[in-house]
Amino acid sequence: IPSRLPEDMTILLFDSVREILFNVVKHASVDVAHVDVRCDGGKLDIAVLDRGTGFDPEATRSAGHPSGGFGLFSIRERLGLLGGELVIESSTGKGTRALLSVPVASSPPEVPEDRGRIRVLLVDDHPVMRDGLARLFSQEPDIEVVGEASDGRTAIDLAAKLTPDVVLMDVNMSDLNGIEATRLIRERLPRVRVVGLSMLDESEIVERMLEAGASAHLSKGGPTDEIVRVVRACAHGGPCPGEPGTTLSGS
Repeated sequence: IPSRLPEDMTILLFDSVREILFNVVKHASVDVAHVDVRCDGGKLDIAVLDRGTGFDPEATRSAGHPSGGFGLFSIRERLGLLGGELVIESSTGKGTRALLSVPVASSPPEVPEDRGRIRVLLVDDHPVMRDGLARLFSQEPDIEVVGEASDGRTAIDLAAKLTPDVVLMDVNMSDLNGIEATRLIRERLPRVRVVGLSMLDESEIVERMLEAGASAHLSKGGPTDEIVRVVRACAHGGPCPGEPGTTLSGS
């Protein structure tokens, strides 16, 4: 078993196993369950088994099922964000086996110490905005756009693969918003800096982004040279405008 898992993954696995055991108590009509933990080939498997009444696993794929369907549905969705999965094997009168699987690594990916140009990942659900930012940075000899994403899920995957110096993160996106994507990226890649971007520079949005681990927050309506300046400041490890405890406007 890995000596240390990312905090977000540890919490998710604990909550998931607890939810499944609650379902056993509430619905399986047994007072005994077994938890089996194994790690092999870069994957951590946790199996929760009982010999209770069982149920139809397909019914849990929609929220609100009386056999704890909402809980299992939520677990499946959250595991998917971390590249994992939940597999349920059950039938009436023959018990249930719930298998949670997540990828694990022997050590977190590291950002090379000296890579020259500042590597930036652009995340925005509007292609026009991404294109504008890419054009802006193409004029800067020390900044390189290494990838683009249109949603939070893709941003998490690309951040892990590309280990950019800075992620420019749109706050308001469907499916998985920029706040949650920032939280996951910072927990798994603490050396990657995130700068939030949104149309509105409301204090609540700024606070939530900073609490999620962003180094700064900028208004999309602000001057473009401010974006370049903040990206450089964050990438070079110096004090970033918008560090926790301060606010940053786009003007």
